[in-house]
Amino acid sequence: NHHYIKRRGEELAAEHGLIFVYEDFRRGWQEGIEQALALAGLDQSAVAGAASIDRKNDEAAILQLAAERAWPLYFFTARQLAQVPVLQE
Repeated sequence: NHHYIKRRGEELAAEHGLIFVYEDFRRGWQEGIEQALALAGLDQSAVAGAASIDRKNDEAAILQLAAERAWPLYFFTARQLAQVPVLQE
């Protein structure tokens, strides 16, 4: 979860005498989605749903995104995702 990762990063940095630089990139999700759709020449109505790995099934940002856009949300195991072909340019 996001707060755990931030706290753990701060702890490790302090433990090892490092500087932990924190940036919350979740705020850019909405803009990134809009840009990706625009680059593809699509709008929100072209999206059939959202999907992620099952380990993120309680991540607030993903749940919020799907709820705000009324997208069905699907979660898959790592094994299932490993079977998905990846297109390369």
